[in-house]
Amino acid sequence: MAQTRRSLLGAAAAAVGVGVAGCSSLPFVGGGGSSAARDWLYDPTAFTDTARVSIEFVAPAPLQEHRDNLHPEVADGRTSPIYTEALAAEDTDWSLRITDPLLEAPSQLAYGGSFSEDDAREAATTTWGGDETVDGETVGDYETVSNGEESHGAYQAGRAVSAGIATREEFERLLDGAENGEDRLGDLGDEVAEFLDELEFDHTAQAGLTPGDGDYVVGTGTGYQVDGAETTMRLVHLNEDWTETQYRELGEQIDGLRDLSVDAEGPVRSLTGVADTDRVGLLGQGFQLFELPYD
Repeated sequence: MAQTRRSLLGAAAAAVGVGVAGCSSLPFVGGGGSSAARDWLYDPTAFTDTARVSIEFVAPAPLQEHRDNLHPEVADGRTSPIYTEALAAEDTDWSLRITDPLLEAPSQLAYGGSFSEDDAREAATTTWGGDETVDGETVGDYETVSNGEESHGAYQAGRAVSAGIATREEFERLLDGAENGEDRLGDLGDEVAEFLDELEFDHTAQAGLTPGDGDYVVGTGTGYQVDGAETTMRLVHLNEDWTETQYRELGEQIDGLRDLSVDAEGPVRSLTGVADTDRVGLLGQGFQLFELPYD
């Protein structure tokens, strides 16, 4: 049977890590506005009352350009859960996942690149469901498929998207929102849009947003921009009142992180540093473990 909202609730506590919101110098990520990848971020309050999401972003093809500088486990592991065997990394410009960690809103995966329509169809149908794949009606420029009542996909050459824990109506709303710019995550407010802009990462990013105690959203994000032998790492907070001293103390505890800079003004605050690319895991652990993951 296909997984449903009810059958997945028991796993909700474990469904926390996901990836990346993008804004960058690369044309498929963009900054402060519409872009091919960022348009697939959705406003969770269109589906639930709670503004709570986890995001993961990976740019597989651009990472391939720096493969020789990556740690071997990073270069060969394809450890990110948003890679799919249906798509070659060198043909996938970006991949994005957004989900509600408590499974009250759809879990969505989207891919963009130069892959064929046949590969796009496979990527759109292999993620969520266990039922037989059934072709559905065309929505806009997308062919659609379903793998049960709450598992749906859409595809065209160079684009694939799938959603679990979503009715057909909810899935079509996601498709329409991405096409016409409605319900993007930045629509939660200017502070959230500024938080996404500040991530500024070309290659991988991870972020989470949760409701604060008042009428605001709290966010934490990490991002990585690879430039040959060096990688820029950034920790970004939204509505977390860390001081400049706290950020610097954190950065100084991370062995191998150098060239620290801090922006501790306003609701969006950040710590940025540079590390050797072959020491970086690209999955957000650097600031959590107080050290880079590879020696």
